Amino acid sequence: MEFYEIVVAFHVIFSGIWLAGFITDYIFRKKMFYRKDLIPVYLTFSNFTGMVASTGILLTGIYLVSASGNYHFFQMDGNHWLTTKQIIFVVLLVLIFTGIIPAAKKVKNSLDDGSGDVSEKTSLLLKKLLKFTAIMNILVLINFILALIR
Repeated sequence: MEFYEIVVAFHVIFSGIWLAGFITDYIFRKKMFYRKDLIPVYLTFSNFTGMVASTGILLTGIYLVSASGNYHFFQMDGNHWLTTKQIIFVVLLVLIFTGIIPAAKKVKNSLDDGSGDVSEKTSLLLKKLLKFTAIMNILVLINFILALIR
């Protein structure tokens, strides 16, 4: 098996990890607002899988485009699906760094109030974080579909 094919396999694996966020996000959304102990688990799991998946996709994607003579970065004249995926990925990175990470930090900081229940403040911050996460999940799904139908 050639190195290029191994990198393709890892690219698909990292995509699967990111897509698995849909399932865990759905499970956590149902239970998190009632159990304060699940919020840090959700934040840790989302942070870890998001970092692994996005970094892996970014690095393998850069290699795949660079190593192939058929694909290019942000060039619409041949592979519209790939350029669309690249633009969506940039939007995802902006969303992660300007929306999700700051919102997750605020949720984490609001958990340190000492009470056993989820406070109103934490609940509102969590709703904001989950809105950002929902947008991210939709964009990830669109990117995944674009890869499948190319």
